Amino acid sequence: MRALALNRTFVRQLIWSHTKLTTTDLVPEVSLRLITPECPLWKATPEQCPFNDPYWAFFWPGGQVLSRQVDWYILDNPHLFYKKSVLDVGSGCGGSSLACKLAGASYVVANDIDQ
Repeated sequence: MRALALNRTFVRQLIWSHTKLTTTDLVPEVSLRLITPECPLWKATPEQCPFNDPYWAFFWPGGQVLSRQVDWYILDNPHLFYKKSVLDVGSGCGGSSLACKLAGASYVVANDIDQ
């Protein structure tokens, strides 16, 4: 169990050291740690990146639009999510998952794959 905790700590520190806490114009309610133009990884080659295909570190335009529409529903109707468990399948960077947590969901799982 301790090795798993150390691994999680290492991964968390790695993510924090290579991303920036940011918001977007479309979804300003949700802050995400992303690779932005200010981050060295923005221009890094795949060999320089410590992550395998970090698609999760970008809030893609399509995901922002979807999150905006979904988040409006979630954030405007928090009573539907309050104290609920949520499974967000195809979550991308997790914008809608975070909106569920902000709306009061008691448990949220964001699930996505790169393939």
